Amino acid sequence: MDQTHIESIKNIVGLSRLSSFLRLDSESTVYHFDPYTKVALNQENEAVIIPYSSSYVAVGIGLEDKINFSNRVEYNLLRRYSGSYLNQELRNVKGISYGARVDIGINTLLLSVYRDTDIGTTKQVLDNLGSYMKEQSSKVSEKDDLEVRIGFISSLEFYKNPRQHAFDAFLTTLGGVTEKDLEANKTKALSTDLKSLLLNKASEIESAYSKSKLTVFGGREIIEKDKGLFTKIE
Repeated sequence: MDQTHIESIKNIVGLSRLSSFLRLDSESTVYHFDPYTKVALNQENEAVIIPYSSSYVAVGIGLEDKINFSNRVEYNLLRRYSGSYLNQELRNVKGISYGARVDIGINTLLLSVYRDTDIGTTKQVLDNLGSYMKEQSSKVSEKDDLEVRIGFISSLEFYKNPRQHAFDAFLTTLGGVTEKDLEANKTKALSTDLKSLLLNKASEIESAYSKSKLTVFGGREIIEKDKGLFTKIE
């Protein structure tokens, strides 16, 4: 398989999906490429007006840490814990959005909120993610801890049809990942100290967040209410 085919696979599968199966820190990777190409992103906070009664809000956070097979478990645990916080605050407490989620990429965290009705308040909640993690590092309950771990393990063990099994087998072969590696991920998910993880990553996320970018697609009235947040509105 030559580099042209590798590039095609990267485009089809997506680097985020592919990175979870790559042993980039190991010589066991079958096909080598460097997905950590730095892309210069402008720092403008942008809004795009669309014919819609609410909005979709997203914040991209560029991390110094490269998320790969070795540390992806840690970031997945963070993703599940922080995603629960955002959903609780925005949907259940403040009642201003339908839901929120946290996704991880090659070296990014993406915070996204959908069907949002108050961009300013939502941004304040997103801005507080790092400090919330720091505050919660000493308050994680056994129930929270268990739910995060079970949620992550369940994501590895969900039912797959034959096509999904074949596709995952293709990706693990491409990345040089073995069953032993996958079992090690499950063990790591069970043994990682969630409190320490939150404390250690909180400062990194706070620092990276200061250079993050806000993007919103939404209705005119909602965007214009908080137009001071944006450097560009289309």
